[in-house]
Amino acid sequence: MKTVTNIMQTFQSQDQSDPKFLQALSESNIVTLQDAKELDQFLKRLPLQELSLDNPDISVKTHQEAVLASVLPIYLRLDRSLLNNFVPLSVLGVITHWLECFLSSDQPPEKLCLQLLTLCIRLQVFECRSFLKQAARKPLAPHSYDWAILFDEIQSFPELTLSLLEDFKHPLPPSIIGLSFLDFANQLGYQGKLPVHPFDTSQGIQRLDQWLQESYTTYPTKALSVASSLGHLKNPQRQYLLNKCLNHEDENVKCEAAWSAVLMGKEESLTLLKEFAINNCFQYRACEYLTRLGKPDLIPEEATSLQQQALGELIDWLTQPSEFGWPPDEVNIRSTINIEWPPTGREENLSIVEYRYQYSPFQDTDNLEQNPQPFHGVALIGSIPYSLYQHTSPEMKDEEVLAVHCCWEMKVLKKSKAPDTLSVEAGKRLLKETIQTVNQ
Repeated sequence: MKTVTNIMQTFQSQDQSDPKFLQALSESNIVTLQDAKELDQFLKRLPLQELSLDNPDISVKTHQEAVLASVLPIYLRLDRSLLNNFVPLSVLGVITHWLECFLSSDQPPEKLCLQLLTLCIRLQVFECRSFLKQAARKPLAPHSYDWAILFDEIQSFPELTLSLLEDFKHPLPPSIIGLSFLDFANQLGYQGKLPVHPFDTSQGIQRLDQWLQESYTTYPTKALSVASSLGHLKNPQRQYLLNKCLNHEDENVKCEAAWSAVLMGKEESLTLLKEFAINNCFQYRACEYLTRLGKPDLIPEEATSLQQQALGELIDWLTQPSEFGWPPDEVNIRSTINIEWPPTGREENLSIVEYRYQYSPFQDTDNLEQNPQPFHGVALIGSIPYSLYQHTSPEMKDEEVLAVHCCWEMKVLKKSKAPDTLSVEAGKRLLKETIQTVNQ
């Protein structure tokens, strides 16, 4: 693992204008207090003056942003439990300074601002509430789904969570910021932590109806989010929206609507949830909903096997905003194997799963209907349900998929024999060692 200190020693000049140095630095890690001190000293050399009429040199701005872009990922990779130990007050000053500068400018660097906001939330910076309000009102990156990740971070900051429910209620944020805020409120409602839903107003109902009217293929998550919210609303217009969702063209929306309907007292929708509980794509959510509703006895027996539960966990992971954003249209178990699994050191029953999306989650939403690009992926369940879609493909052989996932799990679990890279070759060596050990 390359540390900040290693990089500083390798590049003796520590030239803040050297792109090779900045790239190497961005890939390094803070492991010791010395690394933290080195990075702190490096940041102190960064000019803090922002562009103004007196300082119009665009090269200064480019330089400042390049340095911040190399440093912020290092702090964001830190485990939360270590952040306060490795981020001194001087760095907090740099973070708040640049957020103030960027948010007051006409063209702020959106990605940097979102990273700075994420770091502010994790460090529970006092000015965080003000920064988030300003960013949403500006609006900063209104079409970026990174706001969904940002709201996930906010949930770990209870005081900020309750404050933002009020701050963002009127007016509601625009575009994807507003949709991410809706998901944020829905999740709090699901956890029983929502005093009053911020969309339970005439303005909120109007926004929900507007999202339901938009093309589902262009913005599939909007209808899903609306359906999820209805069980937490009191406004009489919720029934009108519920009818729309229960009759929606997509089964994902109907599943969410069934859950909301039961919360609204319509117990006949329990039958619909039972039907979804035996469908691979909805089994995890439907079973979870039936359990939370106090109806675990209604869960079909075929949905309770360990394999089905693992499959459901994978689908739930794919649905997260930070991953694909919605469930796959099709999912099938390709093969199953019992194997001595190096990451856990015990025998595991693993299954390779293939899944398909009618519309690729990575495709530009502006031309989904005109030029649909399906997505076909492969995943592994039985240990850590996950899809390494950037490193695996359905065309790979089973042993190749197992090999790559073996490397990844070894790194995640911080095993001593974890390889530096995710590769078929490295994974096969790990699996071969295990098989030889078992045979001895």
